Amino acid sequence: MTVADNYIRDIATNGVYFKRGATDAVVQRNVIERVGEGGILVGFDISPEFFDLTENPGYFEAIRGIVRNNLIRDSGRAGLSLYASRDAIIANNTLLRTATSARRRSTLASLCRISTPSPAARAASIRAS
Repeated sequence: MTVADNYIRDIATNGVYFKRGATDAVVQRNVIERVGEGGILVGFDISPEFFDLTENPGYFEAIRGIVRNNLIRDSGRAGLSLYASRDAIIANNTLLRTATSARRRSTLASLCRISTPSPAARAASIRAS
């Protein structure tokens, strides 16, 4: 699959994504703006029964995908994301005003609080080593 030289805008969900073990997909020279969810997703979530386990025993969503020279702006969630991807190349993309939805900001803030140990906890961990 190749997605090139497009102007994708005003989408309620994702701009472009490839999944289900997609191989050698190329997304290049696109302008993606004002999308409600993600701009470009390399891989996505799909049920295991849809995979060809002979070709893809590792359940990778995307294999050897290339995303280059795209402009992504004003996305509600991540401008560019990888999900269960293998050997992806991401190069020379420009992202402006991404992950702007209040729901996404709230999720990111929660994750940061959960995954970031306090300075005292970090110091204790270093002393214990």
